[in-house]
Amino acid sequence: MALLPDPRDRRGLRHPLVSVVLVAASAVLAGARSFRAIGQWAAEAPQHALARLGARTVGVFGLCVAPGTSTIRRVVGAVCPGGGPI
Repeated sequence: MALLPDPRDRRGLRHPLVSVVLVAASAVLAGARSFRAIGQWAAEAPQHALARLGARTVGVFGLCVAPGTSTIRRVVGAVCPGGGPI
């Protein structure tokens, strides 16, 4: 997955492409069937799961931050146009 070309503009990138794709895929495997459900799963995912998926870390404690629903929607739409949740 690290070989996926990142179609996003370099300005304002906060989340690694691979991390966003892995979070979305994990949410779908957990039963999410819409971008809203994927975003909710990501927001409620435990820290250890986000860390394993390569989520961005912030602060002195290294808390993992999940990508938001709109970020997930944009990335999935750019990486696999026409694809995405049911």
